[in-house]
Amino acid sequence: MTRTIEIIVVNNGGISFENVVERYKEFFPQPIQLITLPEPVRIAAARNRGIAAARGEFIALLDDDDRYRPIHLEQVIKVLKQTPEAALAYDDELIMIEHTASVKNEPQIVATCRLGLPYEKERFEQDDHILVVSIVMRRAAFAAVGGFDETMAVCEDWDFLLK
Repeated sequence: MTRTIEIIVVNNGGISFENVVERYKEFFPQPIQLITLPEPVRIAAARNRGIAAARGEFIALLDDDDRYRPIHLEQVIKVLKQTPEAALAYDDELIMIEHTASVKNEPQIVATCRLGLPYEKERFEQDDHILVVSIVMRRAAFAAVGGFDETMAVCEDWDFLLK
């Protein structure tokens, strides 16, 4: 399967990690765009800045403390292509709590938790059980709801998904 992935990294006003981005450029044939914000902003604003720079039809988010399974994007994008009326699709999530010490540079997993219940409107209105990093959304759907609400300090992801 030939695919083009656009990688945009947003540094939310923190310490420079340009050297890390440069190292990863060796592994990805696509360019990596680094956006460095001069001052920290709320996560909703940082996400909106990154998405504004993206050009693809599909948008996926990944925070600095998260990882995708190797087939995550392929699976979720396949569902979106098969279901053109869907605004977004998501997969289940496996949260792994890592101990700060590592053995042979491998993280030590000390606990796990799986999320990703099937979508039910009534349940989702009461419980945010879909992590924003598990979804892939259509650019048009993101634009239609006006992006993430930058005035919100917390729950901006749930607010976005409720729209």
